Amino acid sequence: MSYTSGIYLLVGLPVLVLICAIVPQMLRRLAILGFSYLFFFTFSKYLIVYIFATTLWTYIIGRGLGYLTNRRKVLTKDLPREERKKITNHMKRQSRAVMIVGIGALLLVLLYLKYFNFFGEIINAIASKEMISAVSLMAPIGISFYTLQAISYMVDVYWEKTEAEKSLLKIAMFLCFFPQVMEGPIALYSDTAQQIYEAKKPTMDSVIDGTIRILWGLFKKLLVADRLNVVVAALFDHYQDYSGIMMLFAGIAYTAQLYCEFSG
Repeated sequence: MSYTSGIYLLVGLPVLVLICAIVPQMLRRLAILGFSYLFFFTFSKYLIVYIFATTLWTYIIGRGLGYLTNRRKVLTKDLPREERKKITNHMKRQSRAVMIVGIGALLLVLLYLKYFNFFGEIINAIASKEMISAVSLMAPIGISFYTLQAISYMVDVYWEKTEAEKSLLKIAMFLCFFPQVMEGPIALYSDTAQQIYEAKKPTMDSVIDGTIRILWGLFKKLLVADRLNVVVAALFDHYQDYSGIMMLFAGIAYTAQLYCEFSG
């Protein structure tokens, strides 16, 4: 099920909108989360375990950072300046260590799944022998997007730009929101999490506005990006047969293709 498939546009999305129009807020939240996981599962199957693990890990690290922040404020309240500074520095180091562990674990998983073989080939080429054997790895759809969103959340909690979230459901909805799973954009927790969690009941105006935006996105994706891809692929695959002007055109067309692909 992709954003341009009939089952998504004519069945999945309309059914979700209908459900959200008739059920109370809490059930709307669960419906959105359930549809997001279903959407993810159609691409990644059992690899959905990665987003489950990332969500739980992000929640735990966030709560840990929040606990240390609150603990620091309690311990330093009404203390003389020098003592307050000493305790603050000590607990900041603890918070930094928690953040580094949290981010490090997510990055290690991402790098291993997506770039292990790539870096292995580079090392083998430099050594002129096979030092690292290629492994068969499958990276789940959207892992780069939700990993970077999780990292941005941890950083914001560490810097106290965002309070540590107490609701695991809210974290889950933020990380796996289905319109962002495949192609982003990468969003800040403070910008989108509350709006997603509110799960407002759809109105006729919002459905019309949403339909117009979907049609505009389909136009950019199917009629612009996909058509440009045919031209760009033909030019780049046989670049030796074309002049510099044509390759310049290919570069411009590729830029337009990427823009319409992601914005669409």
